[in-house]
Amino acid sequence: MVITRDPDVRIAHSRDVSGLEMIPEGVARAKSEQDVSEVVRECAGTETPVTAAGSQTSMTGASITDRGVLLSMRAMDRVLDVDSARRIARVEPGITIGDLNRVLAEQGLLFAPDPTSENDATIGGAIACNASGARSLFYGATRAHVSGVRVVHADGSSVWYQRFRPEKNAVGYAAAQDPVDWFVGSEGTLGIVVEAELSLVDLPSTTIGLAIPFPSLERALAFVMAARSSGVRSARCLELFDEGALRLSAKHARTPWTDDARAMIY
Repeated sequence: MVITRDPDVRIAHSRDVSGLEMIPEGVARAKSEQDVSEVVRECAGTETPVTAAGSQTSMTGASITDRGVLLSMRAMDRVLDVDSARRIARVEPGITIGDLNRVLAEQGLLFAPDPTSENDATIGGAIACNASGARSLFYGATRAHVSGVRVVHADGSSVWYQRFRPEKNAVGYAAAQDPVDWFVGSEGTLGIVVEAELSLVDLPSTTIGLAIPFPSLERALAFVMAARSSGVRSARCLELFDEGALRLSAKHARTPWTDDARAMIY
């Protein structure tokens, strides 16, 4: 696996949505699990830091670096298998959530988590940061939808981890019992995910968006509190738009808005 030092390639992988720019010392563009293992093994031998990156849509700076090798997973973007009966998909980490859901929609299925950049965010990135979005109100964050991961460890070896679902398990430290949870949200610090098994849900036959204007932010927040405490689970998401967002939405998306509305639930 070639680690390139080409300045143009390094600059192309130096930014995420945070606005920061950090140019890595080298870039490796993996196309397979073997490529990832080779890069990690080579860098371990020279004590060179490795930073895994997807499509770099996050705002945290976690997928950029100015030290060591940036390992791009963008080319590992295949859907390996979809079992519609079990509602399970096996995918590589570089596929975007948007592309995956377009494939799944043909079988009436959905990968539920929806980061803000879901059309561009990769599965690997979503797993690395336990991404969530507006639909988390109903479906929860990414963690609940990952049933297995294949991980390349610091020595280049790879291990498959599957969720353990015993009928009874009353002993031990719960936080350490399911190794899948070690990697979801760990930002690649414990290993690099090269394959994931995802739990899917049925694609809703219809969805309805309802916009409710409120005269003040306080009234809008009171509605959210009341809706969430009522136990009603029919809404997939509740989003709050303040006055500035409302004006922008009205200008670009024709969202209903009046001068009397200072907040809106959508």
